[in-house]
Amino acid sequence: MSYPCTFEWDEKRFPDPAGFIRQLAGMGVKANLWINPYVSPKSGLYKPIKPLSGTHTVWNGLVADFTLPEAKALFREHFLRHHIALGVSGYKMDENDGYDKWLWPDVATFPSGTSAEQMRQIYGLAMQQMTGEWFREQNRRTYGLVCASNAGASSFPTSSTTITIPILISLRHW
Repeated sequence: MSYPCTFEWDEKRFPDPAGFIRQLAGMGVKANLWINPYVSPKSGLYKPIKPLSGTHTVWNGLVADFTLPEAKALFREHFLRHHIALGVSGYKMDENDGYDKWLWPDVATFPSGTSAEQMRQIYGLAMQQMTGEWFREQNRRTYGLVCASNAGASSFPTSSTTITIPILISLRHW
């Protein structure tokens, strides 16, 4: 994972992402991608999402306003084309929780008029809701991880990493 994300495959490391995912599937392994929601200036998503983003960046990445249907549609199209259509089965979402010194400050504004404080509270939930919907649209099951979450996330097919990390560590020893 990089900070911020392009949400695109590194062509040198993964010249055939679909083949890589098929190879993993042949071994009984599902591919979940580790992402953060901030759009890198190197991403093909950067230019179209910029007018639908907040005034402040996180690690120089745009903070899309996920309360806007247009922003959600751009992410959906990008993720379907670059991930889900290739066989990606879910996401480990990171860095979508925090407070004003870690993410965007209280003075940040968003095109929807949602305050910076409100956006920090719903951002991770929006990511979980969006990705879950994309898999349901494809009639595919998904499971992911999320680094922290807020109230209301229990209906999403993600689990907080603070709960699952000890389980993952214990599985490594087998």
